[in-house]
Amino acid sequence: MDQRRGHIPGAGNIPYTSLLDAQGKWKSPEVLAGMLRDAGVKPGDHVITYCHIGQQATAVYFVAQYLGIDVRMYDGSWEEYSKHTELPAETSTDVTTKK
Repeated sequence: MDQRRGHIPGAGNIPYTSLLDAQGKWKSPEVLAGMLRDAGVKPGDHVITYCHIGQQATAVYFVAQYLGIDVRMYDGSWEEYSKHTELPAETSTDVTTKK
């Protein structure tokens, strides 16, 4: 079976590479918090990070944890989620992306 395309409904998108500055160091806490806020994270939210297989989602997980956000990581990520055809998926390209 081919893997479905798309993303989990309601997901925001923060590319893990956007979390780092030009020297490869974490951006400031203020900038990182702004990136999560711009991706739709509100105070008190419970955040679940995921990517294709869970590897890149660890960077966003680490940042959210560092900022004191209640965060979990979906270890199976899209690879696992997409196998459950009964679960909804969005295929639109209008996902929030901040760099």
